Amino acid sequence: MQTEYWFRPKRRGYGAQPANWKGWLAKAVYLTAMGALTFSTLRAAALDGGAPPWVVLCIGMLLLTTLFSQFARARTDGEWRWRTGKETEETERAAPNRLTWDSEYDKRGEQEEKTHA
Repeated sequence: MQTEYWFRPKRRGYGAQPANWKGWLAKAVYLTAMGALTFSTLRAAALDGGAPPWVVLCIGMLLLTTLFSQFARARTDGEWRWRTGKETEETERAAPNRLTWDSEYDKRGEQEEKTHA
């Protein structure tokens, strides 16, 4: 059985981006949970005043972000590391069949930059 990856490593920066509808759905659920946490924390603070809302909000956001990051990392095709975008040529030579539309877009952008310079 082949593993289906929901995310792929970002071309630039650190982390991953959704690779299919399941990845986009997971990201939407995460963002919805962050919004619900914010709304419910601020509403509870306005009603009864308990713990400082910013403390509860920060702890909740940290917890949700940690859980989502671990979930995404487990379902990413490749490792999470810092990327500058210069690895594109090496990746294309090593695995030409794994190209995405991003790499074609990146090549066009680099060619346009060279012609305008």
